Amino acid sequence: MKYLLLIIMIAVALIVAGCGGEAVLPETPDDASEEADSPEETPVVEAPSGPLMGKVDAPLSVDGSSSGYPAEALAVAGAAIYLAHDGSNIYVYMEAEVKGYLAVGLNNRGVMNGANMIFGYLDGATPAYRNDLGKARTHDEVAVPAVLDFFLSRSGGKTVMEFSYPLTFPAGQGYNLEQLSPGETYSLIVATHRNSDNVTATHTARGSIDFVVEP
Repeated sequence: MKYLLLIIMIAVALIVAGCGGEAVLPETPDDASEEADSPEETPVVEAPSGPLMGKVDAPLSVDGSSSGYPAEALAVAGAAIYLAHDGSNIYVYMEAEVKGYLAVGLNNRGVMNGANMIFGYLDGATPAYRNDLGKARTHDEVAVPAVLDFFLSRSGGKTVMEFSYPLTFPAGQGYNLEQLSPGETYSLIVATHRNSDNVTATHTARGSIDFVVEP
């Protein structure tokens, strides 16, 4: 009987000791309630990066002045170039310390092949331009030039060119691009000649830079 009573007392003591411990609850992720209550995140749309072809509210005067161009000048191949558009037309201002031709080309990649190219030069003492299609290592005059307004001057060893051109290019000329679309990125290729106005002469300086057409 004493042994039975002892066994019962030990069993009761063990039960009491087990009940005295802390209860273990299943783990809950710390952020579970936060995820349930937090709203969906709004995607962040980044602004276009890189140099801009800035947008203007009114057409620019093509008069050999960089005044009115909203974006900073692009420095390429020793030349300073300003780009702008008004939703219908492109405006390009370019200056370089050369006594020969200036040229820019618009493309979807930084090469001459397929580029819509504009050459500015002096024909004797008369400002002149040529609208060409760039090829692998050369360029040919197109059948339908589309320059709207043009300016070129040379003084003190510096040549300045400015022109306007439609955002939508003439069809059927072989250009890689049909138009420049706001918000998209394109390549500007640049070439100059230090002392020749012969546009078939190989450039003495060349470069390229990507730009974004400001929406």
